[in-house]
Amino acid sequence: MPNSLYSNYNALQAQLRRNYKQLALEANYTWSHEIDDEVNVFAGFSDPFKPNLDRSSGDWDTRHNLTASVLYTFSDLKGSARLIQETLGGWQVSSILQTRSGLAQNVEVTSGFFGNYMRPNSVSGQSLKVANASWPNSSYNINAFAMEPGFNGVWGSPTTLGNIGRNSIRGPAFFQGDISGMKNFPITDKLKMQFRADIFNILNHPNFSNIDTGICSSVSYPAPPLRSATPNTPTLQNGTWSGFGVSSATIAGADTNQIGNGTARQTQLSLKIIF
Repeated sequence: MPNSLYSNYNALQAQLRRNYKQLALEANYTWSHEIDDEVNVFAGFSDPFKPNLDRSSGDWDTRHNLTASVLYTFSDLKGSARLIQETLGGWQVSSILQTRSGLAQNVEVTSGFFGNYMRPNSVSGQSLKVANASWPNSSYNINAFAMEPGFNGVWGSPTTLGNIGRNSIRGPAFFQGDISGMKNFPITDKLKMQFRADIFNILNHPNFSNIDTGICSSVSYPAPPLRSATPNTPTLQNGTWSGFGVSSATIAGADTNQIGNGTARQTQLSLKIIF
């Protein structure tokens, strides 16, 4: 099996650089499409003997990715008094923007570590997204999907696999802007102190993690016809949404990471001795 799997990546990359006096600008954009039949390590093939049934956009397919940075160096104030020159001159201010489209996600019968990763059918006439879609609430219409009528939970069975392709929907996009200010203060000819102030996610923009993609919260299927299934309908309880299409955490919360990308606005002050 490992020798028969397939992966393909194509991309268009563009870069813009511009330096003008004390200003430096750079922007990088990538349009890409990664296609594979390599299912997630915690998932399973629709049919272990036909991996091509799972060929689609990969789990890490990022269609649009844009990063940009700007750096401005203020005048060193030569000719001014030494105190003014050393305290107010030569500051640098920079900013970094990161943004990308949402990652591909797989619509499943039930989600979770022990979920059933078989895919359902699409329902004709139902819109894929709900009206006024917004994260973290559900942006996808659970009624747009339905299980195979003869679903029996057996991998590879034609009565189990629906007609929805793998990774057919997209999770939340990512957007974050950071800003920094920095200056070196000379102590001796070879020794200097650097002061730096960083504000991460200055706009305090929430970045939500991938969504719940299970159309059922529980399923019982001892034999066809399907005995019972509980729809994973989006529900609001105690001010928190849960269910199909809902993102239950931010990226930082899902990764238990409290520093860096995906967090709420954070400010960092630092001093560094350079010698």
